[in-house]
Amino acid sequence: MDWSKGLSASYKAYIVDPITWKDTEMIDIIGGAINKTEEDMRESADISVSAYNSEREQWIRIYLDARQRSDSYYGAIFTGLISSPGREMEGAVETNSLRCYSVLKPASDILLPRGYYITYGTNTSSVLKNLLSVIKGMPIIIEGNPPNLSYTLIAENGESNLSMVDKILDCIGWRMKIEGDGSVIITEPATDPTAW
Repeated sequence: MDWSKGLSASYKAYIVDPITWKDTEMIDIIGGAINKTEEDMRESADISVSAYNSEREQWIRIYLDARQRSDSYYGAIFTGLISSPGREMEGAVETNSLRCYSVLKPASDILLPRGYYITYGTNTSSVLKNLLSVIKGMPIIIEGNPPNLSYTLIAENGESNLSMVDKILDCIGWRMKIEGDGSVIITEPATDPTAW
């Protein structure tokens, strides 16, 4: 697929089973936007859908279906957590506005106990997996062997699992990115900055 050339695109969304991490029922997307950043929860989405009736938090996955004359692409571009929807009625047509939080939100919501620390020389691979394991079902991929901690880290007031993950990554000089299917990849930084 040549992304610099014109293409036609459509989007689909599915509710995701939090245990199997597989798609279940489809939701019709009317419009929306996905926002990405380098820090904190890394991404979010705001979408409009038709006739979404659930009042509880659910996982959602958004797919891009792109086509060019001689090529096509279909793949997940966002997985996250839906908050309670807003509703709009125009005649008999109901539209719901959904705020979709990053797949990292559960790790951001859990605060570490006061006095929590990770000592110098600790294996960072196991600590990172442990801190992110609060996100049930989410695949965590650590590429290679991250270095051990070069100094002790102590949780500050209001420190969350996610902010401690970021401290560890800063300490060892590694990065975390989120794939469209919700997988989290922890890896050494790319030597070519355009690769991210």
